[in-house]
Order: sequence, then C-alpha cells, then structure tokens
Amino acid sequence: PPSKRETAFFLLIDRSGSMGAGVGGGQSKLFTALATAAVLEEALKGIAYTKIVAFDVGTNAVEHCVIKDFDQKEIGSRCIDAMEQIAAGNGNKDGYSIRAAALDLAKRTERRKILMVLSDGLPSGYFSEAEAIDDVRAAGGCSSSQSFTLRARTRTWMLTAVCMKRA
Repeated sequence: PPSKRETAFFLLIDRSGSMGAGVGGGQSKLFTALATAAVLEEALKGIAYTKIVAFDVGTNAVEHCVIKDFDQKEIGSRCIDAMEQIAAGNGNKDGYSIRAAALDLAKRTERRKILMVLSDGLPSGYFSEAEAIDDVRAAGGCSSSQSFTLRARTRTWMLTAVCMKRA
C-alpha cells in the first residue's frame, strides 16, 4: 500500500424497504449490500479513508445511519457488525443522499475522492420515476460521473461511482 493515503472513499447503501426483499439463497438485498460493503471496507484498509452510510426515508426526513466514519479506527469490520443491527426501512431519496455525501467528501483534503452507491435502483421517495432519475442525475452533476449496472443473479443492482475533482 502507499505510504500516504491520498483517497477518500464514501460508500452509500440504500436501506429502503425494497432492499429487504430476497435475492436468492434466503438473504436480503440489504444483507448482500452489507456483505459487499464489508469486502470493500477490508480491501480499502490502509489505502483510503473510508466512510460507509446506510440511508432511507423515515417520517418526512431522510435518515443516514453511519456505519463507519472516515477517521474511525480500522479494527474488525463495521459492516459485518451492522448486519445484525440495520434493517430495511421505508423509502429512499437517492439524490438527497448523494448530495449530502458529495458535500461531506468536498470537505476532505485527499487528492482523490470517490463516491459509490449500492442500491437496487428502486427509488420510492419520489412522485415519479422521471423525478427520481432527474434528482439523481442532478446530484451526480457535481463533477464527472460514471454509472454502471451490475447483474446479481436475477436482480439488477445499480452501482454509481461519482469521482470528484481534485482539491
């Protein structure tokens, strides 16, 4: 690993109600997302300052549950611990959470800033699908962005990486 960390990595995990549904093998999409996050958390130890947040919409408010903060000690796996404590919630407002994460990343001094979102791509905190897409596109417009769609068994997973400009 490099002698100095030059990367801040922010992982957002959708914990809306649809993430409580199974993907096969009896595990929920949220469990699968947390397992994926645990692998990323382990891989980034000593390489990038990492923040992991699960989000959903509660009663008229977006809720962010911080699983791991940038400067927390890297002992064990916070994501594995979270598997027992975090459940799927209600709806989700992806755009709001992406904007909040981008603002948090903008405060960091690292040269590289990466934002990744794990979601099933079913935003429910909007009046229409078009509104949801416009909100997420607007949120990702902070700088350059790339979107990837991955297949996990028979479900489609949305993985969005937003790479911020260097400070």
